[in-house]
Amino acid sequence: MLGFKNRLTFLLFYFGNIATVLTGTTKDGLYSTEYSGNGETPLYWKKQAKDSLRVALSSTMNIGVAKNVILFIGDGMGVSTVTAARILQGQRRNKTGEENILSFEKFPHVAFSKIYSQDYQTPDSACTATAMLCGVKSNYGTLGVTGNVKRSDCEGSKGNELSSIFKWSKDKGKSTGIVTTTRITHATIAAGYSNSADRGWENDANMVNVKGGCKDIAKQLIEDNKDIQVLLGGGRRNFLPFDAEDPEGYNLYRTGRRDNRNLIDDWVDDKVKKNKTHRYVWNSTDFYQVNADKTDYLLGLFEGSHMQFEADRLTTREKAGEPSLAEMTTKAIEILRKNNKNGYFLLVEGGRIDHAHHDSMAHKSLVDTLAFADAVAIARDGYPYTTLMYANGPGAPVYEERRNLTGSAVPLYSETHSGEDVPIYARGPMSHLFQGVKEQNYIAHVMAYASCVGDYKNREDCAASLSNIENTHHSCPKNSKNSRRKLADLFDRNSRFTGNGETPFYWRKQAKDEIHKILNAEPNIGPAKNVILFLGDGMGVSTVTAARILQGQNKGQTGEENILSWEKFPYTALSKTYNQDYQTADSAGTATAFLCGVKANYGTTGVDASTKRYDCESSKGAEVSSILRWSMDKGKSTGIVTTARVTHATPASGYSSSANRNWEGDSDMVNVTGGCKDIARQLIEDNPDIQVILGGGRRYFLPFDAKDPEGYNLWFTGRRDNRSLVQEWLDEKNERNKRHRYVWNSSDFYSVNAAETDYLLGLFQPSHMQYEIERLTSKEKGGEPSLSEMTEKAIDILSRNTNGYFLLVEGSGRIDHGHHDNKPKRALTDTLAFADAVAKADEITNEQDTICR
Repeated sequence: MLGFKNRLTFLLFYFGNIATVLTGTTKDGLYSTEYSGNGETPLYWKKQAKDSLRVALSSTMNIGVAKNVILFIGDGMGVSTVTAARILQGQRRNKTGEENILSFEKFPHVAFSKIYSQDYQTPDSACTATAMLCGVKSNYGTLGVTGNVKRSDCEGSKGNELSSIFKWSKDKGKSTGIVTTTRITHATIAAGYSNSADRGWENDANMVNVKGGCKDIAKQLIEDNKDIQVLLGGGRRNFLPFDAEDPEGYNLYRTGRRDNRNLIDDWVDDKVKKNKTHRYVWNSTDFYQVNADKTDYLLGLFEGSHMQFEADRLTTREKAGEPSLAEMTTKAIEILRKNNKNGYFLLVEGGRIDHAHHDSMAHKSLVDTLAFADAVAIARDGYPYTTLMYANGPGAPVYEERRNLTGSAVPLYSETHSGEDVPIYARGPMSHLFQGVKEQNYIAHVMAYASCVGDYKNREDCAASLSNIENTHHSCPKNSKNSRRKLADLFDRNSRFTGNGETPFYWRKQAKDEIHKILNAEPNIGPAKNVILFLGDGMGVSTVTAARILQGQNKGQTGEENILSWEKFPYTALSKTYNQDYQTADSAGTATAFLCGVKANYGTTGVDASTKRYDCESSKGAEVSSILRWSMDKGKSTGIVTTARVTHATPASGYSSSANRNWEGDSDMVNVTGGCKDIARQLIEDNPDIQVILGGGRRYFLPFDAKDPEGYNLWFTGRRDNRSLVQEWLDEKNERNKRHRYVWNSSDFYSVNAAETDYLLGLFQPSHMQYEIERLTSKEKGGEPSLSEMTEKAIDILSRNTNGYFLLVEGSGRIDHGHHDNKPKRALTDTLAFADAVAKADEITNEQDTICR
């Protein structure tokens, strides 16, 4: 098997929304009213991409200690919520919306986080927050305790408490603070300061029948966390006696404290005794009067329960009023940054995004997301700090037993709930440690490593050890004493721990190993001799998550711990997928964008956005070339591998210019005027130098009255011009004396000797190739090779070119079709076949000269 150098594998996740169209105005050739969307011209898209590339090339890794760390958590804010909020904000600015960028989307580093808990595929906010704040995965519904604690088991929680980055930071002399729009005793926030077997134990009124002497969460906050300097959010009812008078008149009889304690008074008394400047506020007027320079401790409880949705905040009839999330964040930073010597850790949660999704209130959810983005935007105080934006979503499900995948993807329990991966956006010192796909507990370890706290408190174990190193190749962090244990401690085989028996030691070691790997990675700087673009059409984040779990379960594990082949790649980014005229893109418009570098209109291939769909005349002069042409112009070989028809939208965008993706053969163009060529004809006549073409779609290359080798009737779908484009392809290769093969079945395919073949055309079905799950069980006499086998054959042929090659591999056609037809098992099995193809390419190429994307 031949191997090569420099590899970049591109994976494009494909999703979007709905259409709105506006026209733009002419400006320096960047905009024109002839184009759809905001009037962006091809020059606009090329300039935008080049500017982004220039920024990326000029960026450097921020190596050093993070004096301050701000963790933003958008609870319920999955990828689709981010996309919709971005569009809404853009439309408020009188644009179509898709072109907009939210504040945190400007952060330079992006990764994905696997969010499962130790006992459930679909987690809740309690266990996810425990993972990201304490660095250890735990069980559903528990806070700040190990996976040895079952939910609601007070006795079981004793001796299994975990510390969090709040304590680690405080132990290093840092200030700490909490800002949230939920109750400050709610799950996400409480995981940072409490140890509770049940997230529902927010006050003693929720623990009437609980035995074992466990403290409620509010009591833990006030009694055991007296040094948290800023506490802003809702939840007054958990701090006041049941018979107290709430300042806004709420009835506390059922929700107030049963021990008759006023924890707010206790908080104030503690600060008075310590002679600390402090303020307690419960309304916006008092909040705005707080002088941060004269306040060391601030407690703000602005509602009996959660704070108002942002959409209701300014319109509420309540006399008290509430500050915005951005205003609370600003005040917190102003107070905490006074600790100029040691710095601070601040947790900011936009928690009502999730609640609006629960109640199917989309507008309120999106407005809260924009308020969250505003808070991120103002958190720039000029001090060295690491900022993380974690989209902890979308939300917490109904509590059920773990279920393996059967006929559907990741289990969905509520309007927007799933166990799919969520994005992490990061900037600041050591933010480059967020790359690829990581376990959720990894977040706590990176924050600790960057700020030199917790297990990484010693200089030689944290980012401080890198401060005098100028290059990007570093020594790994040392394990702390409590991690220097035998490997047998990684798993508990007596099943005290759930999941696969992973212990806290396992999660800590895993995270440290990931940091070690990234710190010791050599940067791959230089030209890519070869480029392989893998395209998973229909393969969104939820499909990837479900396929990962299915593959893991096929290996006899619970599944979530598994890693798909491309998830081992070091770099991850998110792509905006809209077409120029539609929010919800199709494969043609998106493939034109990523192959030709110019956004186009829905349903068009290889033309710019001045071309309206179905308008043959408008496509003339609007053709755009693709990376296949650019590569051939540099003497590189090119190839296409797909499980769809080779004339289908995605591959067609690489070699054709068509006003309609459906003009695959002339039988689809009976009433079309203007002289446009069908896509199959463009492939054969205009692209004779594409050396490998493997997929389905024979019907567009054979006459309508021809006999298909597998006996299919071509009368309605075959060519009306009575041409055999297969024969023309063969004739052209013979005329040029090129070694070539045409194959239509697996036997002939396997007999192809790559070393003796310069050109290979394989058309294995009249239409799309079979789903992977049916391929090996099919009774068809022809048979088909797998996507992995086709990819390997293509690489073997193309790699003989000393100038390199470009290869497009689309395993997505059938993934997408499986979803369209509501056949999740087929979609997921095809995703795993796609993963096998990526793995094969990774195996037979060399990272030093082949880019896999």
